[in-house]
Amino acid sequence: MGNAIFKKDDQILINFLQREYRKQSLSNQYMPFEDLGPPLDENGSLNIEFIRKFGIKIPEKMYLVLGDNHAMSSDSREFGFVPENNLKGIANFTLWPPSYRWGKAFQPPYPFLTLPRIIIWSTALLIALISFLYNRNFIRKPLKF
Repeated sequence: MGNAIFKKDDQILINFLQREYRKQSLSNQYMPFEDLGPPLDENGSLNIEFIRKFGIKIPEKMYLVLGDNHAMSSDSREFGFVPENNLKGIANFTLWPPSYRWGKAFQPPYPFLTLPRIIIWSTALLIALISFLYNRNFIRKPLKF
């Protein structure tokens, strides 16, 4: 415990990165993931010059969207910030992970009857009704021997 998993001068890591860059040169669509870490200087504090040069600020009415698969997610690291107008829907319920956040979402109330909700719930109820009627009719038939 407490040992480093990778060191920057580890030959295995160097060989892996060389293979990844070779793959990148063969295919324009492939972009290897290389985590360069936070913008820190030699002292371990934030590199202000780096931040000023490249910036960290997210523009107004824009959102940084990150996927859960850091190496292969198609998210804001690939296509940039998402405008607020492009965000649709809400979270109604937090199911996972079970914690103090479990349950109804902490947000302003959202109208219960909206056209998308009516369509989804009507379709689900119709499928459930057809399934119930089919199974009830199928179960009532006598068994043939």
